[in-house]
Amino acid sequence: MKDYLRELAERKAKESSAGLQDIRNRLKETVGTLASYVGFVTELELCSQRKDQIVEQKKRLDEMKGVLSKYKSKDEGGYGSGFAQQALQSKIEALAAEIVEVEGLLQQAAETVKEAREANIEELDKRVIEEQEKVANLIEKLSSSEQLMKAHTPAKEALDEAAKLKKRFDNSVERLSQYQAYQNTLKLAVPLIPEIEEFEKKFALRNRLWQIRQTFSDQQKRWYGENFRDQDAQLIVNTVNDRATELVKMKFVIGKNVDDEVHAAATAEVNDVKKHANLIAALGNQSMQEKHWVKVWAMCESPPPTLLNFSL
Repeated sequence: MKDYLRELAERKAKESSAGLQDIRNRLKETVGTLASYVGFVTELELCSQRKDQIVEQKKRLDEMKGVLSKYKSKDEGGYGSGFAQQALQSKIEALAAEIVEVEGLLQQAAETVKEAREANIEELDKRVIEEQEKVANLIEKLSSSEQLMKAHTPAKEALDEAAKLKKRFDNSVERLSQYQAYQNTLKLAVPLIPEIEEFEKKFALRNRLWQIRQTFSDQQKRWYGENFRDQDAQLIVNTVNDRATELVKMKFVIGKNVDDEVHAAATAEVNDVKKHANLIAALGNQSMQEKHWVKVWAMCESPPPTLLNFSL
């Protein structure tokens, strides 16, 4: 038991001394930039906590010394001897001196943090405002860009432009997220940034409108250009009805009295197919037989040359 306590005491003393040296090293960091200042504040808090833990370890060493002093040993070098007690006491005293030194360093670091706090908070506020303004400009861009607001724009071009704006937005949000983390570290209020939600809503609507136009155009080429008898007529009808319903809901978001070229164009494109939905469903009826197709072609001015391969 005596040997175990002796080894434990030596290990704890060594760990405590190493921990104090680590604190010294960490407190050498500079605070020349906002990021380094916030990092230093974080390090200072961690170092203070580590110092408190070492103080508690010193108390445990004092307790171990008291327990070991009760052991009696014939070995003059044992912990029951005056020599051993003196050696342990020297380690504890050295550790106490180190703790006092580190406490002084922590106090100096706290003063450094205090002196630089106001300037860094001003810098942080400035950066947050700059990013908010960038997001506000992107919101304006969503509503004013000819590529996004004019119906004649090719869908791919519009979607590429939207992707560029989204990338810039994501970069700003990433920086704002970092600044909010700084605010938390500095124990500052973290205000909401309404521009983020506003951009996300407007972007989602505008981007979706162009996705509908691009996808619907591709679908129309297939519906009208490929063999109808190889297609699922009910799926065509369901797709058209779903897009029509989605566009109606979008109009409520845009505003009943607000003109939107892209929405109007998308609605017209969908409705041009929707007005034939009943006919498409009827022609795609699985009960249609060859004799029925013959009657259908008899009503057409230009019937196809074959009943096996024809398009809408």
